[in-house]
This record gives sequence, C-alpha cells and structure tokens, in this order.
Amino acid sequence: MSMRPELDPYEIVFGKTRIHSPEMERLRELLDEAGIPYTMRKGILGGDMLDYFGEPPAERPLLNVISDGYGYEKGLLEAMGMGWDSVGGLHADEVYDRIRQYREKDKE
Repeated sequence: MSMRPELDPYEIVFGKTRIHSPEMERLRELLDEAGIPYTMRKGILGGDMLDYFGEPPAERPLLNVISDGYGYEKGLLEAMGMGWDSVGGLHADEVYDRIRQYREKDKE
C-alpha cells in the first residue's frame, strides 16, 4: 500500500493521524437506516473499522470494512469477507448491497 508522502509512517502507526472517510459515514447511515447491526472501532492506520457479524451474531465478523486500506487516498473503502478478499476502492453502496444481499439470502 502506498502512503501519502505528507503522512509520516511513525505518526500513522501510533494513531495520531485521522483519515476521514465520507464513504464510511455513508455506509454507517445506510446500515442505521436499515436497522442492520454492526460495530465500529478505530483502525491502526488512522481510519475506522466496521465489522458486520450477521444475525444472530457470529463469534467472528462476517465482513470487515476499513477506511484506511486500498483506495483510502480516493476516500474509498476496503472490505474483506463474504466473498471479498481484501477488495479496495469500494463505495458505501457496494458494501451495503453485499450485506443486504447476504441477509436476504440468509432469510431464504
């Protein structure tokens, strides 16, 4: 992963740099509106991490979404799980659609 030259790796590792992601905010809004549970935590590189555990909640997340991974320089998200293996450059709508489709399939 290439880092922005203005960010010092030391600063990033110790969580002093915050990476703002409108796409992560949008994903949270979509999940909240649909009543889909998730957890949030701070990522080690300065972004946010969203975990979706499914219903009933699994012991481990079914999907992990980060805002400081592949595509962060364009404000996009990276996801791993539910068929994705560290796919970056994702928009909130793409991640939300994957979760929604999974939930619909799970109800069948």
